[in-house]
Amino acid sequence: MIKFFKNSILAGLLFSGIVPEAQVNINSHWTWIKGDSNINQYGLYGTQGIASNANKPCSRYNSIAWKDASNNLWLFGGFGMGSNNTGYLNDLWKFNPSVNRWAWIKGDTTASNFGTYGTKGISDVTNRPGGRFYSNTWTDSSGNLYLFGGNGHAAGGIFTGNLNDLWKYNPVINQWTWINGDNTTDNFGIYGTKGVAAAGNQPGSRDAAVSWKDLSGNLWLFGGMGMSENSGYGYLNDLWKYDLSLQKWIWVNGDKTIGINGVYGTQGAASANNKPGARAAGVSWTDKSGNFWLFGGDGYVESGNLIELNDLWKYDPLINEWTWISGDKTGDSYGAYGIRGMPGVNNKPGARVASSGCTDSSGNLLLFGGIGYGNSNMGSLNDLWKYNPKNSQWTWIKGDSTVDNNGIYGAQGIASGSNKAGARFGNACWADNFGNIYIFGGTGYGASGWSEYLNDLWKICVTNAVLPLVLLDFSALPVQKNVLLSWQTTQEFNMAYFNIEHSADGRNFTTLGLVKAGSNSAFTKKYSFTDKRPLASANFYRLKIIDNDEKFSYSKIVEVSIPLKKNLQIFPNPAQDILYVEASGDNENAAVQIFDASGRKVREEKIVLNGTVYFSLQIKNMPKGIYNLILKKQYTMERQKFVKE
Repeated sequence: MIKFFKNSILAGLLFSGIVPEAQVNINSHWTWIKGDSNINQYGLYGTQGIASNANKPCSRYNSIAWKDASNNLWLFGGFGMGSNNTGYLNDLWKFNPSVNRWAWIKGDTTASNFGTYGTKGISDVTNRPGGRFYSNTWTDSSGNLYLFGGNGHAAGGIFTGNLNDLWKYNPVINQWTWINGDNTTDNFGIYGTKGVAAAGNQPGSRDAAVSWKDLSGNLWLFGGMGMSENSGYGYLNDLWKYDLSLQKWIWVNGDKTIGINGVYGTQGAASANNKPGARAAGVSWTDKSGNFWLFGGDGYVESGNLIELNDLWKYDPLINEWTWISGDKTGDSYGAYGIRGMPGVNNKPGARVASSGCTDSSGNLLLFGGIGYGNSNMGSLNDLWKYNPKNSQWTWIKGDSTVDNNGIYGAQGIASGSNKAGARFGNACWADNFGNIYIFGGTGYGASGWSEYLNDLWKICVTNAVLPLVLLDFSALPVQKNVLLSWQTTQEFNMAYFNIEHSADGRNFTTLGLVKAGSNSAFTKKYSFTDKRPLASANFYRLKIIDNDEKFSYSKIVEVSIPLKKNLQIFPNPAQDILYVEASGDNENAAVQIFDASGRKVREEKIVLNGTVYFSLQIKNMPKGIYNLILKKQYTMERQKFVKE
């Protein structure tokens, strides 16, 4: 059994080999965006609440992460370096990806501080959770951050232990509230009646549990290493729900004793008898349908062995049943990587603990690193995997199939195909609103070999991580009044369709149409699409390339201009009292709009064009200045500038 919560690891043997790889988009390269490539760095906290380029969290592992509605990334606690000492941390940080800066928001700059609980249910500026690691996190619909348990410091004393306190942090007022649980360590659980909420219910103190949020916003907690109802300390498989409206815990599923074996049943079939074995340090996700997913960890398989796991489970909260979906029920399994970038029915991550994960915008499950089994040996991992619930297949996306690999950092802020995050476990993980995955810190390998603690922040785009084809060319050619778009592909596998997108400015695109992809083939294929209503000016086009997993990527942008046939004339120019307009059209509705120099619309007239139309506009009361007059039709727009004297 790997002691994932200690500061040591079994070193694996380095294995080298040539690995086939599918076509990869440049956006899928790792980018080292913040922090250090060196080991064991103290934090630079700066001024509380103020973002700065110089700020950085210290090196740490088993911290916890949230993402707020504004796409900011939040980091709390862990075990690491502080500003000048090593221990359990309780500092709260916010990272703004748009400005690439950290801000220290709350908590202490030093390690090993106990908590200040205040009055349960009452927020206060002095409240703070104690230093801890391996806690659990959620967010609610109002943007509040929730924190449960972990291993660390309670309300006082120098001793640490497992915790079961539940906290809420309100970013608006920058205050913590202790809302449930105990302010002491190592408390037994109070289970009550299964399925019934009660004020006295509470999970036992624990660390390394996993957590989910359901579609109603309730908080869920499973397993971990900690205290059962009365049978002592060990691995747990109890499933709890915290009802935010009732502010009460409910024991929903699983056992209230420790060391329970898994009951796997039939793979792919839900059953009331199924249950994952007691475990710690697994990975959890929630899909778009509200199902909960659980992968791996360190725990008990069906045979009763305590072992490293790679089993994948799905829990449906509507029917309260578990389904064993993928992976092995024997444990200690090596990974089956297949071809990087290609899904496969035989692909599977190796057994591991202390991995990290999140969900992408398409509802796929993303798994990174941990400590466990590569393709042939055991150690620290840096492989990135995607699981698609629609086809039940794993895809090895990035990283190595071997263990204990150093990081390759490159230039900070620059994506490169040679970059890679080093093997690690216990890192924080986020998914932002734009298809990017971020990982921070952990214990593992920096640029120069094994290190205990890291504080590097990495980003990779997984939404368009792997192209299902090679795009040979893409062109646009004016043909009379139309534009003919043509493109060629090769090595086309797992493709769904092409969206043809158009823009008048090269920045804001809309979809013109769709072309269905052909069947899987390594040979060259030709496609075309005709835009029958191009703008009478510049036109910009691109392809949105979408595969069967709903992953997508964009082609280059091509530009073509259509000779402008003037349908708009104005006179006199400059004008004083009256502006005469000549407009042409083919039996269509149009609008004549006047905008001032600041872009504010000051006049609009609706007209019907059937041939050439002449009319006048009174401009006597308009202020002197420069104006734009625009003739706006359904598919075209023309502009003339004039001066009001």
